[in-house]
Amino acid sequence: MEHPYTLHQAANGQYFVPVPEPLVARFAQKGMKRVLCRVNKEYELHCAFIRSRDTGPYIYISKELVKKLGLKKGEELQLVFAEDTTEHQFPMPEELAEVLRTDPEAEARFRELTDGARRTLLVYVSQVKSADKRVERSLKVAERLRLGLRSAREIVR
Repeated sequence: MEHPYTLHQAANGQYFVPVPEPLVARFAQKGMKRVLCRVNKEYELHCAFIRSRDTGPYIYISKELVKKLGLKKGEELQLVFAEDTTEHQFPMPEELAEVLRTDPEAEARFRELTDGARRTLLVYVSQVKSADKRVERSLKVAERLRLGLRSAREIVR
């Protein structure tokens, strides 16, 4: 289905792209709210369809990605959506994967978390640029998992 997609910017500075309801419904029929989105044939983004009374369904696009791809508010985008069949529906940082691989107790507790809590921890680790900082955060996550913390908010605190 061809549809023009336009990058918008909310009053709070966040970027988003409205998506047509029939597209969202097609994925919802399969029980999917999270999808992969290829942006301008050059970047694959894990995202979720979010609903808003003001704009209808949309996807969020980070300021970092807007900058990285050189996008501008009001610009038309080419978006291709596909089912996200990845394990966590978000990329697993190498550093966290290695820490969990070497710490079976932390890995078991990580797998017991809700999908949303796991994704929150993946974002927490991957959002820093420095590999050393990603290792530091991965070790913190593992330690707090071993302590029995189950809330992503408590773990990243």
